[in-house]
Amino acid sequence: MYKNVSELMQWRVDLLMAERCEDLAREHLFPLVMYQDEQLLVLTSPEEFVDVCAKFCSAQRSRNVARIQSRVLAVDLPRHGRFRVWVGYDELDISGDTLHHWEAIHYCREMQSGLKSEMLELGSGNFMEIWERHRPTVGQ
Repeated sequence: MYKNVSELMQWRVDLLMAERCEDLAREHLFPLVMYQDEQLLVLTSPEEFVDVCAKFCSAQRSRNVARIQSRVLAVDLPRHGRFRVWVGYDELDISGDTLHHWEAIHYCREMQSGLKSEMLELGSGNFMEIWERHRPTVGQ
């Protein structure tokens, strides 16, 4: 299971960096709760997720992030089809040097359609800063 989860987390971050936000949205359940540094963000729909994802990708490009490497740090024992996955992320530049490291906890649920994230707890990183600067335009 650990190998599959590790490959899945890298595949998801590869989707993010390839700006395949619609595909990445299908990997989550909505409403999707994201929590970082005592700030809460609730994305109510895949469309809102796609908008935020695109803005995150744009911010990553402006910071010269060429790739993000994920590393699964720990996996919870599943209970009632749910478990947590602790993941470390290294943002790399074009030469492979680490620009920034951050961690996240993915709260996952096993579904017939595969493993889905239903909540994210983000460690030190710049996601909420990007959120504050680039609020989604969905529904406006």
